[in-house]
Amino acid sequence: MLSVQTDNIRDYISGAESLYRDIRAIRHDMRNHLAVLESLHEHGENEAFETYLTEARERIGRDSGIASGDPVTDVILTEKQSEAAKHGITFDCDFHYPTDFSGAALDMSIILNNALNNAIEAAEKCPENERRIAITSLKKKNAFVITVTNTCTGDCTAADGELPETTKPDRSEHGFGLVNIKNTAEKYGGGIDISCKGGEFTLTVMLMM
Repeated sequence: MLSVQTDNIRDYISGAESLYRDIRAIRHDMRNHLAVLESLHEHGENEAFETYLTEARERIGRDSGIASGDPVTDVILTEKQSEAAKHGITFDCDFHYPTDFSGAALDMSIILNNALNNAIEAAEKCPENERRIAITSLKKKNAFVITVTNTCTGDCTAADGELPETTKPDRSEHGFGLVNIKNTAEKYGGGIDISCKGGEFTLTVMLMM
């Protein structure tokens, strides 16, 4: 369990470092773009100025990734979206970080990283035209609900109130993802709900704000 918690912290730090690198790269590119635009303006190249400005705007829009309202969460979601694409998995995201969430960003990272890692691993085993993941969020009064749905092969089985057991051979090293999500949700007075039927796995996480 300690090893998995360490991995969760490592994932969060990796996301923060990636965000820092992205910001530095954007600043570098922006300096270059501004230099080009200034030169075009000084030489009266109005048509070229407008064309370059339009292309820069389009490029920035394409490279912006997912915008959830929290920078580190954006990095996590964008990286998981990219990872899913590598495995031919459709990734739909309608996640909005709650503006009044007073919890630690690390806790949100634990939930998202574990949930999406599990979803990618499960969806990857499906036929190529059936690989899908969707993540949504909903805020209602003082409850914040995260739902992650993915296609899967077969139905999971678990006793009422229990978490599904890992299907990996070495159970002593795996199966902690859902446990950590559950523990994190309960830390905020919430909990999780799991359903798995018809080739679709749904994880619902509720946090009380």
